Amino acid sequence: MPGYGDSTGDPMPSKSDKISGKKGPAKIVRILMKKFEIKKPVLIGYDWGAAIALKMGIEHPNNFRKIVAFHPSFNE
Repeated sequence: MPGYGDSTGDPMPSKSDKISGKKGPAKIVRILMKKFEIKKPVLIGYDWGAAIALKMGIEHPNNFRKIVAFHPSFNE
């Protein structure tokens, strides 16, 4: 995620209500899917990554084959 580890950028708030924001992690996933021409992937996530996968599935249910969520940190 931008702003974490050795990546550049400002850290994103790690709250479920920020997942779909203008520069949120769901947007990053959609950009990568488009760039690599990935259609109907299986999303797999752990903790906050699982929350991102769940939020994307809620907002775009027909864009994914399956969603696997391990220990999601999610509040809708």
